[in-house]
Amino acid sequence: RNCCDDVKISRLAENFGMSEAHFIRSFKSYNGVTPRAYALMCRIEHAKMLLSSTDMRIGYIAEACGFSDALYFSRAFKKITGSSPRDYRRNFG
Repeated sequence: RNCCDDVKISRLAENFGMSEAHFIRSFKSYNGVTPRAYALMCRIEHAKMLLSSTDMRIGYIAEACGFSDALYFSRAFKKITGSSPRDYRRNFG
């Protein structure tokens, strides 16, 4: 499923017949990260692909990857990848 969609933990837990807390614990046990962290990493991976393969403006990429705030996108991107979206594009685009 598209990781840029806004998926609610409560809905996922309900689909699996679990409480939210149990779902989060189970997810983290299996994947090593919480569902929220996993979704963020997926969104950043999608952004990396767009940065390296398109000439879309960074603000549009942020929005396409589910970030409503370009500054938050840039900070999250740098925290996960070690470089800003602009630097990433320069190096890998």
